[in-house]
Amino acid sequence: NILYQRMFIFLFEIFYQTLYNISMSKKEKTKFRYNNYDANDAGIMFLLALVLPQFLMALALLICSYATGLSFVATEEGQQTFMDVYPTIYTLICALVPQISMLLGFFFVSERKKVNYVKANQIHFKKLNWLLLLIVLSVGIICMLGFSPFVSWFDGLVAKWGYTSSVSNIDVSSVGKLFGTFFYVALVPAICEELVFRGVITNGIKQHGLKTAVLLSAVLFALMHLNLQQFFYQLFLGGVMAYIVLKTGNILYTMLLHFFNNFVILLNNHINGEVGLTFDYSNAWHNIWPILLVILTVAIVVGLLFLMNYVLKKQSDKNKCQCENPISSDSNTQKSEKNYSPKAIFKNPYFVTALVAGILLWIFSIVTNFVG
Repeated sequence: NILYQRMFIFLFEIFYQTLYNISMSKKEKTKFRYNNYDANDAGIMFLLALVLPQFLMALALLICSYATGLSFVATEEGQQTFMDVYPTIYTLICALVPQISMLLGFFFVSERKKVNYVKANQIHFKKLNWLLLLIVLSVGIICMLGFSPFVSWFDGLVAKWGYTSSVSNIDVSSVGKLFGTFFYVALVPAICEELVFRGVITNGIKQHGLKTAVLLSAVLFALMHLNLQQFFYQLFLGGVMAYIVLKTGNILYTMLLHFFNNFVILLNNHINGEVGLTFDYSNAWHNIWPILLVILTVAIVVGLLFLMNYVLKKQSDKNKCQCENPISSDSNTQKSEKNYSPKAIFKNPYFVTALVAGILLWIFSIVTNFVG
C-alpha cells in the first residue's frame, strides 16, 4: 500500500508540474521554449509509452478490484469477475488509460525540455490544404482496404500455429455503442498516438535523415501495439504517416488520417457486423491473393505519395512567387538545427535502450500468446 501511495504521489506531482509549467509558459509567451525534439526525447518518449500504460493499467485495475471486491481471474467455477459485472467500465479502462498514459508521457517529455508544443509538433491549422487532405485520406482508406484481407489471412494462419489473437472485437452493434467507441477508439488515439509517435518520436529522429526517421518511427509504432497479426500493416502505415508528417510539416494530416481510418473500421463493423473473412488454406489461390492485394496497395500508396509531393512542390513554387521573402522563421529554425548521420542515432543510449526494450517486450508478448 505504501508503494502504491508513493507511485500515486509521484504521478500527481508530474501532472501538477506539467500544468504549472504550461501556465507559466503562457505568461512568458514561450520566450524560453525550444522548437524541436531530439533523439534523447524520442527514446525517453517511447520508453514511457511502453512502461507507463502498463503501470497505470495495473494500478487502475487494482483500485477497481479493491473497490468492488471482485477479482479479474475466476479461481472457482461460476465465480463472477470484474469484467462480467462491469464490462463497460472495464472496456473504458482498457481503452482510455493507455491513451491518457501516453498523453502524460508526452507532456512530461515536452516539459522536461521546455518545448513549444505547437511548433515542435508541427500543428498548423491555417496551413491545411484540402487537396493534400484528400490525398492523405485516400492513402488511409486504400491502406485499410488493401491490408484487411491480408491481416485476416495472416491471423488465421498464425492461429493454426497456436497463436492466440491479442486484438479483441469491439461491440458496435447499436448506434449508442458506435458513438461511444467513436470517442475512445477513433478520436482519442488519433490525438494521443500521433502526438507521441509522429510528434515527439518522428520529429526527434528527423535530424538523422528522412529515411532513418521514417523507418525507425515505423518500427517503434509497430512494436508498440504488441501483436503479430497486424505487425506488417502497422509497420507500413506507421512509415507512411511519418513520411507525410515530414514532407507536409503538419501533424494534423496524420491525425485526421488516423481518426478517419479508425472511424471507417468502426462504421464498417457497425453496418456489416463482426464478420471476418474466411480462408481455405489448402487452396493455393486463397493464400496468394491477399499478398497480391498488399503489393498492389503498396504500389497505389507510393503513387499517391508522389502525387502529394507534386502538390507540395506546386504549392511551394506558388508561395515563392507571392512572397518577396519566402524564408519563414520556421525555415530559419530548421537551418539552425544540426544534422547527424543515420548511424549516429544508434550511439544514443536513450534511443537504443528504448528500441531494445520495445523489441524484447514485443517478443515476450508474442511468445506469451503462443504459449497461452
